Amino acid sequence: MSLLSSNAALREEINSLTQAWLRVGEQWSDAQHAKMGDYYIEPLNQCYSTADEALQVMTQILDKAQRDCGWT
Repeated sequence: MSLLSSNAALREEINSLTQAWLRVGEQWSDAQHAKMGDYYIEPLNQCYSTADEALQVMTQILDKAQRDCGWT
């Protein structure tokens, strides 16, 4: 599996988790739910966004290196 397809699969799973968390919030909306969202769900989404940006840049660099070296 390529890095980009792995990245897409990870994004899909994080989206599923986030959607499930939002659905849970319809029934469980106390301070503890908000705290867990603040400590786990939001940081996960932020970390993924940062990693996704880095992965996109690294993929471009690797693609260029492979083209420059005649590997593709």
